[in-house]
Formats: sequence, structure tokens, C-alpha cells
Amino acid sequence: MQKGRVLILGSVFILLILPGLYFRCLSQITLKESSISITPTRQDEVMRKNLNKKTKFSDIAEEFLLTDPASLITVQTAQDVTIRRRKIISFLWGESVNPIHVFPNNVITNVPSLIQGESNLIDHTDQLNIKMEHGLESNVFLLFPKNRQSKFVLFHIGHDDGISTTLFAIESFLSRGYLVGVAFMPTTGPNNKPIVWTNDHGSLMMNNHQALSFLDLREGHPIKFFLHPIIVTLNYVEKKYQCELMVMSGLSGGGWATIVASALDPRIDASFPVAGGNPFFLKTDEGMGDFEQSDPAFYNLADFMDLFVMGAYGKGRIQVRIYNKFDTCCFFGEKSKFSQPAIDEALKHLGEGRSRVFVNDDVFIHAFSKQAVGQILLSLGESL
Repeated sequence: MQKGRVLILGSVFILLILPGLYFRCLSQITLKESSISITPTRQDEVMRKNLNKKTKFSDIAEEFLLTDPASLITVQTAQDVTIRRRKIISFLWGESVNPIHVFPNNVITNVPSLIQGESNLIDHTDQLNIKMEHGLESNVFLLFPKNRQSKFVLFHIGHDDGISTTLFAIESFLSRGYLVGVAFMPTTGPNNKPIVWTNDHGSLMMNNHQALSFLDLREGHPIKFFLHPIIVTLNYVEKKYQCELMVMSGLSGGGWATIVASALDPRIDASFPVAGGNPFFLKTDEGMGDFEQSDPAFYNLADFMDLFVMGAYGKGRIQVRIYNKFDTCCFFGEKSKFSQPAIDEALKHLGEGRSRVFVNDDVFIHAFSKQAVGQILLSLGESL
């Protein structure tokens, strides 16, 4: 009898209570699994990643303090700057080519706008086609505002194929009457990717920056392919439009191009590289960068510290280096401020030119932010 009661109670437990426990546990498991599978937003991912790297965003690493930034600045006089520019230009282009005398191979007027949809800011767009060695071509676009003034700004898009990351900046200057130029890195965006024969490595498609370093050149150095279209564009705009103010800015690789071009060409009155580069001793925690940002043959001629000074030096010239503190790509943190006092002192000694650094802590991605645009406009005396 006792055994029968036990069997009956056991059956009741199995039939009534156990399923409830099962489904309760199942629901908890399902809930737990679903909470794991929720896809976080892009901002959440970035924020979480940045919080995990808090130290590298906020601290100056001990190894950075081992280098005196001033010791890397070797241009001490106006003559030093002039000689160094000539030396770098000769190294890049060779003895037989002076890029300041080169103009676009073709100018195509009234091409489709780079800005999708209707824009009441643009009157028309022209395209400058610039041919280089080994069949490489670059295309720079000139966006003419409807109320054009005698001011020009060249935005270098960097590694992107489109202008979305820089669109706000472009429109901000178009609305203020600036003639706006838009340039791209070699082999990106509207620029071609030729297949080139190399003596030691066979046929290579020029579809990345590293490939350019394998080219056999008549003279000069492959970094010239990044800078030649910029100089040629300045030649064209200066001759045809006689702008009283020449400005250059760019993001990432475009920021790097802004640093080097402004160091070589004093016609650039104001330069604003955004996340464009740091001295090598400040990059040991993130890598040395692409070929054009790290080739010793080039940077043995002028370290980034020299390039920063040369880019700002000159009567009425200014350079503001802009960084994103929480950048997800490169040049993050506040370490860029560490080199600024040495640059200020060098410019004070030279007697001309202004420089400053701005670290933006309001964005959490690698971007040309609205805050960056605001800094540029303020530096140029433009209303916000």
C-alpha cells in the first residue's frame, strides 16, 4: 500500500510538477541565450572598445617620455626650411621635374556633381585629370559655389572611395563661398588601378598603396604619386582663379597628405590635418602606418616634427592638427599634445607662422567631425 502511494505521488510529480520546472528552466535558458544574441549598436561597440582601452586614450606612455620632441626638429632658420624643401622635392620628383610647373592634362567642365541629389550650393563641377608615370591617373574635382569668393579649400578624402565622411565639411565651405577641391588617394575613388610590369616582381595591379612601392621609376620616389596631384591642382587654381586664400584639409590619409603638402608648398596658407599623423616615437603603441607614412628613405630627410614646423612656418600661415581622442583607427589619445610645445618654440625662433593642436573628445570613431569643422572655421575667422 505504501509502495502504491509512492508510485502515485511520483506519477503526479512527473506529470504535473516536473513539466512546469522544465518549462521554467527552458524559459530562463531561452532568455539568457536571447540576451547574448542581441546585436549592440555601432556606438555601443565603439564605447565598449574604448572603455577597455581607457589607459591608452588618457595616459602618456612611459616610452614616449624618453624622447625630447625638440631634438627631432632640425630646421632652425628660414634658409634651413628652404633648403629642406628643395631637397625633399628633388628626392621625390628627381632633378628633371619641378612639379610647380606642371598643369592638369585635361580639364573637363560641367561634370556630374559629387554630391548626390539636388544641391542649392553648387553652380557646377569641373574635373582635373592628372596623368603620371606608369599610367597612373588622378582626378581632382572643383566644386564651384553659387556665390564664389576668392577663397579655395582642398579637401583630401584619404582612403575612402566617396565623400560621405567629409560631406559636412565640404558643404560648410561651399555655403561660405569657397571654391572647393576634392582629391583622393592614388588608386582610390575615381582614380585608376593600372596593371604595371615591374622588372623584379612581374605584373602588379596598383590596387593598394604598398604596390606603389614596387614600381621601377625613371627618377624620384613613389611617394610623389600621393603629392603630385595636389601640387598640380594648386598650380591650376592659382593661375586661373588667383585666390587670395588657399586652405587644405583632409582625414586620415588625407590628413597625412595635408601635413606633407603644406610642408613642401608655402602657397597653402592654412592647413588642417585631421587624424593625419604623429612623430614615430608617439606611434609605437599603434604601428608605424602605411608605406607612405613610414618609409625611412623619406622620413630620414624630415621627421614629422620637421614637417609640422615647415607646414606652419611662413608669414600669415597657420596649421591646426586635429585628432579624435577616442579614435578607433589611429593617433588616439592626447599624446599629440606632447610634441606641441617644441613646435611652438621652433616657430617662435623662426619668427613666423602659428601652430596648435586640438584633441576632440566628443566623437568615438575615425571621422571628420562637426567639431573639427568648427575648429577650422574659427581658425580662419569664419562665422559658425
